[in-house]
Amino acid sequence: ADIGAAFRAIKPGRAVFGPADDGGFWLMGACGPVSPSKFENVRWSSDATLSDISRNFSGDIVKLRTLIDVDNLAALKAVRGD
Repeated sequence: ADIGAAFRAIKPGRAVFGPADDGGFWLMGACGPVSPSKFENVRWSSDATLSDISRNFSGDIVKLRTLIDVDNLAALKAVRGD
């Protein structure tokens, strides 16, 4: 359902992000090629990642629902309900 929502939201001049609860993102989508410059000046693996990369995109930005970024054992346990 989330991927379908992303495809429905993608239009020319629009970027789509699935925010992660830690400040990053679990999905990024765009219509057509994305310039490598969009990935410059981004504080990767930080609570500012999504806000940094969002500044590099002009036009509309659609944000999907926020999900947990499962990149460590604590996050995995949270998703599983342990």
